[in-house]
Amino acid sequence: MIAICDFRLPEGHKDRLSQFYNVIEFSAKGMVEKPLEGHPDIFICQNEKHLIIAPNISSNFLNQLKTNKIEFNFGENEVGFSYPEVARYNNIITQNFILCNSKTCDTMFLEMTDYQRVISVKQSFCRCSSFALTDDFIITSDAGVYKKLQSEEIESVLFSCEDIVLEGYKNGLLGGCLGLDKNNGRLVVAGSLERYSEGEKLKKLISSHNLEILELGDSPLIDVGGIFVL
Repeated sequence: MIAICDFRLPEGHKDRLSQFYNVIEFSAKGMVEKPLEGHPDIFICQNEKHLIIAPNISSNFLNQLKTNKIEFNFGENEVGFSYPEVARYNNIITQNFILCNSKTCDTMFLEMTDYQRVISVKQSFCRCSSFALTDDFIITSDAGVYKKLQSEEIESVLFSCEDIVLEGYKNGLLGGCLGLDKNNGRLVVAGSLERYSEGEKLKKLISSHNLEILELGDSPLIDVGGIFVL
């Protein structure tokens, strides 16, 4: 299996990840602000069948997708350097809904007809802030997203993001620390839940969904723009 990750993922974390997956490092140097230039969730959105990627993704990364026979479709618009264009692909797709900001996401997401509904929130960085443990259960570090999901009768739990690390920002966001290997029932974590203030709460929730935890290191949780397991 393949795992797509930030090229700046700490070496120890990367070594641990490579014990389980063929690792493809993602880089978008100079295309977005430096703290985000290795974050795959800025240029990539994942669904059950394939990836949806920005048209201006690097040719080197595109070649790696082709070499590894990873299916993908291009979105309509390029990722821009600044907000809101930088957030166009930072969405969550499950079998039942798309979670996005309908005002800032790429138009392709609004044209999809395979999904029951589009749930639009004010937070444009949905994949950064939130994560789908299952097709019907979302964890999030954004209070506005949590409130919207509750109103839509979608199970969700709100977590803190205060001690999540993202260099250049006061803190990172929860979804950016996580990846899901559905085939093996495994949640990949960039860092250690022992170093997270709500780690025990999250561990219990993960266990209740019959997922095992793969912690990549003993660091605090690091927002690396998500880890995409294919």
